Amino acid sequence: RYYDKWRSLTQDPGQRMIGVCRLKLEVPNDLVYFKSALSRIAQVCDGVAILLTANPLDVRHTVNWGRERTTLSERDIQMLQECSADNAEDGIDVVIPKVEEAFRSWLRDFLATVPEARFKAAGGNQSAVEVFRGETMNERVERNRSIEMAEGLGADWILSFDHDEFIENRVWRRHFDRCM
Repeated sequence: RYYDKWRSLTQDPGQRMIGVCRLKLEVPNDLVYFKSALSRIAQVCDGVAILLTANPLDVRHTVNWGRERTTLSERDIQMLQECSADNAEDGIDVVIPKVEEAFRSWLRDFLATVPEARFKAAGGNQSAVEVFRGETMNERVERNRSIEMAEGLGADWILSFDHDEFIENRVWRRHFDRCM
């Protein structure tokens, strides 16, 4: 009865919930975990904002690369390759747009494979990808930027998630709708 009493003030069926993630891939398996987390986010949210806090390509320079590379799909590996500079002299102004475009393209392809996804496109008002341009790690500044990205997608509600956090399979959008 409590929900029913306040429904007219709090329950708007058109509310948008956007998932936000500050993402730094440290080892190849981080991308595997992220894909699992993103699959569930795509099933309950209306869009996603991803703030990359490092170049995904960095996973290729870890000691785990040789062993964990086999857990990645060919499309994952292609995305990592697309994040590299064409030559060693390429500055950050050249590399960052390449990383953002490579990740957007990978995101679009990945979302197309997610069953029951509420959004499938990468871009428009459904997703945003950006590389953090700060000098050093600053969680407050990064989190504020990811929230701004979600607001730019028209978020009424924001669901923050880490790459290795998963929404349980028994939780669906209707559960969130009751709370919104």
